[in-house]
Amino acid sequence: MDDYSFVRYEKFGRVRDFTEANQSDVAGTDAPQHLTNLKKDISGLDYAKAGQGGGSAVPAGVQLDMVRLDVQNITRTARALAQDDPSYNILFRPPEALNPHAIIVAADAILANLIVEDDDDDATKAAKADRIAKFTAKGLPADFTTQLQTDRSKLDDARKTEHNADDDSYENTAAISRLVTDGMKECTYLDAIFHNVYVHNADKLRAWLNASHLERVPHHAQTPPTPPPQTATGGK
Repeated sequence: MDDYSFVRYEKFGRVRDFTEANQSDVAGTDAPQHLTNLKKDISGLDYAKAGQGGGSAVPAGVQLDMVRLDVQNITRTARALAQDDPSYNILFRPPEALNPHAIIVAADAILANLIVEDDDDDATKAAKADRIAKFTAKGLPADFTTQLQTDRSKLDDARKTEHNADDDSYENTAAISRLVTDGMKECTYLDAIFHNVYVHNADKLRAWLNASHLERVPHHAQTPPTPPPQTATGGK
């Protein structure tokens, strides 16, 4: 199981334990059904990861979520920057839907407006560098474009690998991707329920947030592509 899936698996366990310990607080909701579904997802993950045979390939579904998170961070920052420069709302649009095609289209459009190409003229290169500088000034990491570029490339590789593979290890890897997605869905439902139930109980809400938090995935270990220039000489 890759790091991305494992931190979610650990979250599922904490959410399960918290919900079981506080079932009386949410007895009037459909939380018990979501808990049942989550426990099935956890059991499925236990079985799937045992059958991976030590494989370390990141499933395409998980890799897609990495791209989605990259795009989310960039477009959220772009909305803030658009307060002074409305072009950021046009250049860095969020996905029109949450399906894979829409996420990939959004990621590719973002990269096209940030990554310097060989045929870019000087003004375009300067504008892209200026945009990157503005994003990093708002707290995105200095290599945020490289991260998106790397995750986008890995997504293509993961899709190709899953398309060509038919052994049990890759079947289990694909199952992990599906179960992680299903588990996160159940956690989102439970998050809404506990926020609503504990709206006037700050201590219980803090306990829920502590149980349901998501650890950060370790930074990419592989050598990334050469990042685009970071020094701005002008802007659009």
